[in-house]
Amino acid sequence: MLMDQIVNCPNCGGLAERRYLEASSCGSDQPNAANQTVMQTRCRSCDYSLSLCLSSGLVLESYAPGLRADLSETTAAHCTI
Repeated sequence: MLMDQIVNCPNCGGLAERRYLEASSCGSDQPNAANQTVMQTRCRSCDYSLSLCLSSGLVLESYAPGLRADLSETTAAHCTI
């Protein structure tokens, strides 16, 4: 493991854990691609998850659940027909 960070979750804004890991291959088509870095971001609050190969830009795994819709009077007041 290269490094751990605490960052804001891009999905809910809560605290998320970001890890940088060395990987032998990130799914790159380059035969000599060795020791690439994978960034993993995970949020326990909303179950957000993203694994990204930093050298190739490939998304290896992702899950971003939607937030619950707020159907309060404030939201309804902005809806016009």
